[in-house]
Amino acid sequence: MKKKQIEDFRKVLQERRKAVSPRITHAEGLSVELSADAVDEAQSSSLRELAVQLMNANWETQRAIDIALDRIQTGGYGECDDCGKEIGPRRLAALPWATLCIGCQEETENEEEPVLVRGKF
Repeated sequence: MKKKQIEDFRKVLQERRKAVSPRITHAEGLSVELSADAVDEAQSSSLRELAVQLMNANWETQRAIDIALDRIQTGGYGECDDCGKEIGPRRLAALPWATLCIGCQEETENEEEPVLVRGKF
């Protein structure tokens, strides 16, 4: 990968990190409010669960971005962790913190899916 491309990806990653970072510490909706109404309490619980899931997703994204920025510094950015081949520029444009080429990513996803065999998992 050319130095110019890597520098462009560095800028994109830094911008994405700035956008994700505030969302991690934003914990509104996590307070526990007791309600006499079971429906209101269930709704509050669902909203808290959703807020926690969003915070976790943002934290994981920030961690992946930090790893990608480290790889730019140390070398190896844009190389697949599994096969060592270059990750395609279109994939990196869509997901600049990708660590697997599209082929290895598909393989990983296929391994994680349950296989239906004769009506059973």
